[in-house]
Amino acid sequence: MTAYYVAENGAQKGPFTLAEIQDQCSRGIIQAQTLMWRDGLGDWQAAAIVLQGTGVTFSSGAQPPRPPPLASDESSYDETLAPGLRFEVPAASLSAGRGASWIGEGWELFKVSPGMWIAALLIWAFVQIALSFVPFLGSLAGILLGPSFAVGVLAFSHGVSTNRSADLGLLFIGFKEKFSALVILGLLYLLMVLAVFAVGGVLAFMLIGSALSSHTGTPEQFALELFTNGGLSLLLLLSLFLVLIAPVIMAYMYAPALVFFANQSAGEAMKQSFNACLRNWLPISVFGLIAIVLALIGSIPFGLGLLIVLPLLFAANYASFKDMFGR
Repeated sequence: MTAYYVAENGAQKGPFTLAEIQDQCSRGIIQAQTLMWRDGLGDWQAAAIVLQGTGVTFSSGAQPPRPPPLASDESSYDETLAPGLRFEVPAASLSAGRGASWIGEGWELFKVSPGMWIAALLIWAFVQIALSFVPFLGSLAGILLGPSFAVGVLAFSHGVSTNRSADLGLLFIGFKEKFSALVILGLLYLLMVLAVFAVGGVLAFMLIGSALSSHTGTPEQFALELFTNGGLSLLLLLSLFLVLIAPVIMAYMYAPALVFFANQSAGEAMKQSFNACLRNWLPISVFGLIAIVLALIGSIPFGLGLLIVLPLLFAANYASFKDMFGR
């Protein structure tokens, strides 16, 4: 006999039999959006979904309660996307093996609606390509609007995860909700990237200048030697750039999601994202290595495999965010 559990004011009640559930539904105690769980479900879901096909009916006079907010009462996006699930800081500390699990969870989300996932990827790619054709302003807009586009992909993934249905309209929800905060986040990211290039440029100039000052030949000879035998210098400069850009990537990685789903300010979201990456560098590294291998495999032949790999990685990225910040 299946046992049912009911969430009431943050507390778990049950187990109940199906007959007891029917009695509570008929009296309006359990309503269509009341959170429930039974064996076989991964997450708590609305009673209307859990009881589908059981013959249980709800009281016609009862009005569904407002789903709980994800982070605070100030959260403005459509909270019916995630009944019973909210996102909070700080991030949880996870084991290295979770990095591989995110790939598996991403694949499960992709399988729900492969066609819609591919359509979402093509829409996203079309918008990015269209922006790239606008000189300078297109690139600038791409960076400033990047968090809004990222939120759209995450919201699409979120909808598939919680409702098991794909809604392409969610791809643009970042332009309707928290838009100003997301643009500020894009601006902060742009300034941080420019700062990295400025610092890297100064250090590169100092390194080359130091080498030039100790060189006894002509500047032309130095330039030729640097071009032909500068592998070590190039490697040093590349390593320096990676060291400088890594904290920026860490600060941005989960920031759009935290602004949108957890109601964080742009600055606080970047701080929490950095801390999350620092705390979970092992599973993120595992995830990154697997993602690189999948991307290489997907690029053969003619990149057609990326139509599956990229949506899979989008979904897996959402799975990592949910794993760290989901409550």
